[in-house]
Amino acid sequence: MIGSRWTGVRFSPPPLSKLGVIFLKSFRFFVSSVLILFMFSCPALSAQFKKARTIGPEEFMFLCEGGSAEEISKALKNGASAGISYTDGTTTLMVAAKTNTPEAVKVLLDAGVNVNAKNSDGNTALLIAAQFNYNPEVIDILVEAGAEDTSNKNAETALMLAAKYNGPEIVLALVKAGADETAKSRTGETALSIAKARKDDKVINALFDFDELCEKGSPEEILKAIQAGAVVNPKFEEDTFGCTPLMFATASNTPQAVEILLRTGADVNAHDYSGETSLAIATQLGSPEKIEFLLNFGADTLAFQYIEEEIDENGMKTKTALDFANENEKLKGTEVLKHLKAKVQEQSNALNQCILGHAYYIGNGVRQNFYEAFKWYKRAADQNNSQAQYAVALMYRDGIGTIKDEGEYQRFWKLAADNGNTQALIAFGDPYLRDFERIIDFASIGYLNRQEFDAIKNFLPAFRYYSMAAEKGSADAQYRLAKLFTICGGFPVGAVTNILHDINSYGNSYRLENVEDSKMLNEFFSALSIKGTVGGGMNSEYFLENFRLNIRSLAVKWFREAARQGHKEAQNALRKMKETW
Repeated sequence: MIGSRWTGVRFSPPPLSKLGVIFLKSFRFFVSSVLILFMFSCPALSAQFKKARTIGPEEFMFLCEGGSAEEISKALKNGASAGISYTDGTTTLMVAAKTNTPEAVKVLLDAGVNVNAKNSDGNTALLIAAQFNYNPEVIDILVEAGAEDTSNKNAETALMLAAKYNGPEIVLALVKAGADETAKSRTGETALSIAKARKDDKVINALFDFDELCEKGSPEEILKAIQAGAVVNPKFEEDTFGCTPLMFATASNTPQAVEILLRTGADVNAHDYSGETSLAIATQLGSPEKIEFLLNFGADTLAFQYIEEEIDENGMKTKTALDFANENEKLKGTEVLKHLKAKVQEQSNALNQCILGHAYYIGNGVRQNFYEAFKWYKRAADQNNSQAQYAVALMYRDGIGTIKDEGEYQRFWKLAADNGNTQALIAFGDPYLRDFERIIDFASIGYLNRQEFDAIKNFLPAFRYYSMAAEKGSADAQYRLAKLFTICGGFPVGAVTNILHDINSYGNSYRLENVEDSKMLNEFFSALSIKGTVGGGMNSEYFLENFRLNIRSLAVKWFREAARQGHKEAQNALRKMKETW
């Protein structure tokens, strides 16, 4: 009777309580865990499971792009195929050559991937590595495996792509591998013309292997390279610790090679990160001919070098070229040593005069006397002492120790700046920085108006003056230069991309009022190390990407240089950048 009540009726159990749901889920997890443990305890089932987990083609391509050599090797052993490719012909080796390590590339080469295979654009693994990979060992491995010096559909070689997009290390690796430097693209460009358009001194010199040429080449070979475009005063020699071609020649080549570089404009007083100059190198070697050449071309005999090996409680000791010469047995009693001492005395006179002027100015050891201070500063300034020139400029400006004279103030200020006085250079740049910052605060974002062109006009001189002082090691200038770049991050890039869109679409831009505006905008881009030129078909998206990356990298570079010297504001700025960028 009771059973008949449920006949033909669909049973609906009462809902579980929360405790019941938790129990049910726990029971399912327990059963699943037991089954998995049982499966792995059985060799046959375990092998079947592993076989099922062999990665597919797409996953293996991703592994070739960023996985370790060990992971790629393991995947190949488990059944992955090294011979797969995308529909455009891009192989596993090409993917690895673009972004991965030399070890990962070697695993795929050992697996038999064709090193000279081409994709639909005609690019090989070597061409792709030359454009994208920053490790020269990848180039070396591909060349050793038989990579050919070929070109893509645009007739671009690996050397051209490296010169256009990559660094000097990759260019040098290709040059040493025998890459054809005379090859031309469909547009008639060579690797050298590309590097020159890029305005990268290190890349240009890498094409000539110029540092090694200055070390070992003949004077004729060095001169030929310079005439072809090698740069005797490269802007930045980060990878050689600041060593210049002249320093390489002084250290390892003949006096005639040194003379060739000096006569073609090499900076005789350029120094490395320790302060070592070519003259210091020549005196340590004890080479009379080299010393004479350097002295005759105006070498600074008072420049000092930090000696890391000689440290006392006061820190690292310093030595001048004369200190090295006096220690060198080869130079004792020689005429060149007498010449060096005479030059030291000559240059010391102006320095001593400058020191005496400063003593009178602040009353250090003598009674304060602004007139005497001006007299001694002026004598030193007339001997081309840049510090004295700057002091004289300020005294003319303020009428201290002499009458106010705006013309003389400007003249001595410029002399000091031209002679590399960092204080004068910074003082020249500060008004432009202030105006640039003020104008940027009111800049629009839709179009580039006259106000924004005025901002660029203020940016460029500030950039020039701060750069000159920063390269000479001034922490204050390095901080200001970094600040200039961070302020530049607020520039209305949308306005600039509108101009680029006009130029790319119509061949001109109504937003550029005249040719001078176009030139100025190009110089602005160049100062930010951004590739391309207005009117040269620069892609707007590519510009924006370069703008963001370069602004940040340039600011970080100079904040870091200033911070290394203990500049507190630069150290704080770096910390803030890490928090916000």
